Amino acid sequence: RRLADLNPRLAAAADAAIDPRSGEAPYDDGATPSGGSDSGTPNLRTRPDGDVELDGESVVDFVVPPCETCNRGPLKPAVVFFGDGVPAATAEEARAMSDGCDGVLIVGSSVSTFSAFRLVRDAHMRGVPVAVLTCGWTRVDEMASVKVEKLAGEVLPRVVERLRRE
Repeated sequence: RRLADLNPRLAAAADAAIDPRSGEAPYDDGATPSGGSDSGTPNLRTRPDGDVELDGESVVDFVVPPCETCNRGPLKPAVVFFGDGVPAATAEEARAMSDGCDGVLIVGSSVSTFSAFRLVRDAHMRGVPVAVLTCGWTRVDEMASVKVEKLAGEVLPRVVERLRRE
């Protein structure tokens, strides 16, 4: 479905945030809101991590559409949201992979959920090295053998470039 079908005000904000020359959303450090009451679009801030912040007025009348398959719950992408349970089969697969790993690399996560924390903790308790690439605090900082406090989008392209040369 198109965003405009779900909420025309949010669609206007998203359209206003797109650079017509490049077709991409411009980088915004979050210091300057886009839109606002003067422009007819909601206040919108893009944070360096790519998340967009909307003022409360922009979403007060937003209605999450129902799941088109079961029509009983809200429409959700195939991801686990913070606070939701991880499907049993996914959790078991993740645990098996953690049990067999020889290193853990965390990229762009604070490892705030207990399910993620438990995987890292269990690997660390087996003596597996833990490396973290993210900005800011993580729940596993004390377990990390290496921590790089940089944006993944800045570091990973350099890593790929270096690996291609080797």
